[in-house]
Amino acid sequence: MKKDTLLARAGRDPARHQGMVNTPVFRTSTVIFPDRASYEARGGDDYKKVRYGLYGTPTTFALEEAVAQMEGGHAAVALPSGLAALAVALWAFLKTGDHVLLPDSVYAPTRNFCDRRLQPNGIEIEYYDPLIGAGFEKLLRPNTRAVFCEAPGSLSFEMQDIPAIAAAAHARGLPVLADTTWGTPYFFRSFEKGVDVSIHAATKYIAGHSDVVMGMIVTNERHWLTVRRAVADYGYGVSPDDCYLTLRGFRTIGVRMNQQMANALKVARWLQSRREVKRVIYPALEGDPGTPCGSAISPARRPFFRSCWPRVTGTRRRSSMRSSFSASARAGAASRASRSSRRSRPTARRRSGIRAAPPSGCTSASRIRTTSSPTSSAALPPCKKRDP
Repeated sequence: MKKDTLLARAGRDPARHQGMVNTPVFRTSTVIFPDRASYEARGGDDYKKVRYGLYGTPTTFALEEAVAQMEGGHAAVALPSGLAALAVALWAFLKTGDHVLLPDSVYAPTRNFCDRRLQPNGIEIEYYDPLIGAGFEKLLRPNTRAVFCEAPGSLSFEMQDIPAIAAAAHARGLPVLADTTWGTPYFFRSFEKGVDVSIHAATKYIAGHSDVVMGMIVTNERHWLTVRRAVADYGYGVSPDDCYLTLRGFRTIGVRMNQQMANALKVARWLQSRREVKRVIYPALEGDPGTPCGSAISPARRPFFRSCWPRVTGTRRRSSMRSSFSASARAGAASRASRSSRRSRPTARRRSGIRAAPPSGCTSASRIRTTSSPTSSAALPPCKKRDP
């Protein structure tokens, strides 16, 4: 089944809900069983049956099933935030005296949690070079209990060789946890690369509309109960209304991510042409240090890190940039005045301003012209017309 077809169908069961395409919002706390025998037979480790509102309703299960199927995992559990998902996943595998490895480029709140909560409780935290790759097994100790990955790394975008790291960890029987928020279940099927527990800040790409806060943990079958019991033990639950919104947003992740991928790559290439930019840190660009690893992870155009927003490092002083932009604005104002005086001659379109109206059918709202700007050396790629 194609992934877009799976995205449209996963987590839906109209036959169970009187033909409704979308699973309705089920709100409840107490659940009544028909008799005592049914209650006692519910199964303490069966977290996919409705037994109490905290553990989920059909609305919760629909979201969890859709995300797990999309990523290729065994099962998923929803949490109130991405940080909650990261914290529970780590606590599920660690105790006092254990050692855990995390990349030095890890998400800052994850690092704060490890330094402020895990380390004071006697857990050894070691941050490793995210680009280590083949030499990873040398970092493993007798008391290492988990390996954590994140690719691309937050802010600095290092691409980890997750298959190589997973191979070294699995040789010692260690679970591999990964923050795959950047990759999303749509672009990065982490379990095919050796990940055992995939963690998402679903607030961002999965929900996708800045109207809900949500976290997700997806696991393989071996580690499902370890993680799910930890979530239950810490008393985490999510609102069915939030689950409904998250699942509704998740249905459009393919459209959103593909468009964001195309937009981000255009911006990254344009930034490369700017004099005030020293380097664009973006693994999808040819020649970036992360490109070979990215190619190995996703041969089909490396889409998941193309959807990330590029980082830049500058060489000019801010005051210098401000004065340059002011000069550009003055040049633009003069150009607009010049165009205004020539409206009676629409065919004599001038190209000296920093902005101009997009051509008919252009997919972007505006188009930047940079030939008159003293700080510019190239323009954005030309707009393309929509297909009829």
